[in-house]
Amino acid sequence: MRRWLIILLIFLLVYLFRFSSLKPSQIPDGSQIRLLARVSSQPYLSVSKQIIRLGQFLVVTEPFSQYFYGQKLEVVGTCQVKVINPWKTDFVLNYPTIRVIEEDESLNIQTKIVAGLLSFRRRLEDIFSRLLSEPQASLISGIVLGTRRQMPKNFRQNLQKTGTIHVVVASGYNISVIAGLLISVIVRFTKRKFALFLSFFGILAYTLMAGAEPPVVRAAIMGSLTFLAQFLGREKDAWRALFFAGGVMLLANPLILFDLGFQLSFLATAGILFLGPKLNGKIFRFPGLGENLRTTLAAQAGVLPILLTNFGQISFLSPLINVLVLPVVPLIMILGGITALFVLVWQPLAQIASWFAWVPLTYFIKVVDWFGKLPWVSFKVGKISFWWGIGYYLILGIIILNPKSKIPACPAGRQNPK
Repeated sequence: MRRWLIILLIFLLVYLFRFSSLKPSQIPDGSQIRLLARVSSQPYLSVSKQIIRLGQFLVVTEPFSQYFYGQKLEVVGTCQVKVINPWKTDFVLNYPTIRVIEEDESLNIQTKIVAGLLSFRRRLEDIFSRLLSEPQASLISGIVLGTRRQMPKNFRQNLQKTGTIHVVVASGYNISVIAGLLISVIVRFTKRKFALFLSFFGILAYTLMAGAEPPVVRAAIMGSLTFLAQFLGREKDAWRALFFAGGVMLLANPLILFDLGFQLSFLATAGILFLGPKLNGKIFRFPGLGENLRTTLAAQAGVLPILLTNFGQISFLSPLINVLVLPVVPLIMILGGITALFVLVWQPLAQIASWFAWVPLTYFIKVVDWFGKLPWVSFKVGKISFWWGIGYYLILGIIILNPKSKIPACPAGRQNPK
């Protein structure tokens, strides 16, 4: 115990030093600026606009003349300062003048690799759009590629109301499915240790292709550590992998602590690891569905204050809805991958594969839309105070640390005393 306290203290000191060394940009609101920088993530494209990230600058422009990761741009416009919180500020340029600077041969290999992977992702998105109608096309793009593709407004609202939006954005769940599929397929053709080695690079490539969002990076680090443990013949330790991944990400970028995606991913995983084993009751032992329900409840318990603080909305039916849709997600990923692979072989084969993918996609959509239309599927409770969240996590910590504590599923999960 003393060793872990020392490690924690050293980490806090290093983190605070890194955090204090950051020098925030001082740009007055409304000032005219000229910015010369590379696109640092794949731009978000919708019907009406395009959002480009240039470091801490967000550029909003027309959807035409698409820009891509790695491009060097000259941007001239009026800067608007958006204070996210006391430690994080975004600088927004709305519809500035943009000029693409010709690329030179000095582009580093890392940028070229990432740009190539993102270009491949764009091709796959276009393929899904040609083979499937909406919202199936945007749904499969989100599940398979973790892309923020424009989808019908009503369907996106239903995803948010039912608590299933995490499935169609880049998340740790994508990585867990990809990792499982990679190792189960590759191990059939080669030795397990070499399969683990190849699977690691597969996860790395997928992480970069998904835009290296914080939830995906967290899951990729944890998955890589799991592969390393298996490669070395050691037992995996999920909670240590979680804290190692979080610590590495915080030291690399101290401001990621205030990123909503990082908070949700880290706390949801912590809920699954620490609170999941505490959930008790017959309902959690129901074959197939019980484990999904346990995982969903534990994850939501871990992120509840974050959701209420940021959105002021909660869906009590979300665990049930997740139990109904999550089993088809691996099938959608497999069929989506097969569809993309068949495009390289023969277009008609890809069309046939997309027909098979249409079935689980439509099931997913019907379930979400049906529940999303219920007027009471979600409740607005207003944003909670910071101190309420602190109290909540203190109580949750006591429950987790108490070795005798168990949380029953519901009264129906207990045996009738009569």
